[in-house]
Amino acid sequence: MNKELGLRMGTQDLKFAAAHMTLFPDGSKEPLHGHTYHVSISVYLKDHSFENMVPFSEIKTAIRRLCEKWHHKLLLPQNAAAFQIIKIGNETEFTLCKKHYVIPSDEVELLPCSNTSTEDLALEFLKRLLKEDIFLKIKSNLSKIEFNLDELPHQGAQIIQRDFE
Repeated sequence: MNKELGLRMGTQDLKFAAAHMTLFPDGSKEPLHGHTYHVSISVYLKDHSFENMVPFSEIKTAIRRLCEKWHHKLLLPQNAAAFQIIKIGNETEFTLCKKHYVIPSDEVELLPCSNTSTEDLALEFLKRLLKEDIFLKIKSNLSKIEFNLDELPHQGAQIIQRDFE
């Protein structure tokens, strides 16, 4: 029988509250609103020996660090065609889908993506997470990661990644 053994983490404190506006192909968008996003992850290792043991605490610390960066921020899609920055100083002035906004800059997180849908946020979060020291350290021993970003209980995006080159 072929089995995979994974380490699953999804504690109550692996979360962040953020605002966003999902963009749609017809040029419209959702109204500005927020969610408390919950992060969970399953990490599958090729070798489960004692020498290759992975401490949960290091993975959770990396997730918490990234959650903190997005906590209480307006997440904006820097690469969206409908997004234009007018000015950045103490305030970030921008247009999105032809609507004009001015937000204190310390409350904005510009993301290198074309949307802030849950799917795009999950992809960007996982991309950043895989650059964290713990994942660089265990990369050669990873066989699979299942990453979840939920905006509501049992509703969100899941990424299953098997390539770590």
